[in-house]
Amino acid sequence: VHIKSLVAGLYHPDRFSAHPTLRTILLAPHEPDPELKVVLNHYSLRKHLQFLKGSSCSRSDLIRVKADEADVIIILPTQGEKDYEVAAKILSISRFAPCVRIIVQVNHELTRINLNTWMVC
Repeated sequence: VHIKSLVAGLYHPDRFSAHPTLRTILLAPHEPDPELKVVLNHYSLRKHLQFLKGSSCSRSDLIRVKADEADVIIILPTQGEKDYEVAAKILSISRFAPCVRIIVQVNHELTRINLNTWMVC
């Protein structure tokens, strides 16, 4: 899933009108690329969509983004990121905010099956 597609889906008029206070924070270890900057600066999304540089494996970054107050956290792996690296992010978030729903994209079906066996709140 490309981040632009995810944002377009989250803020599609058919869905967004039902949740006008929806606020999304994108947390990544790098600065946003030019394409994402365009999305972040879109006039209708400025107050709803925020980008923060940081790591989901850092407790201080999870505190800064108020991860424990989220309804849902979505993890999208970067290109070339291994599933075990994604699993480390899941563990970090679930330890910090044990009852927050985590949606994750993984690259291998076996990883998905193994994650489903222990993700319980």
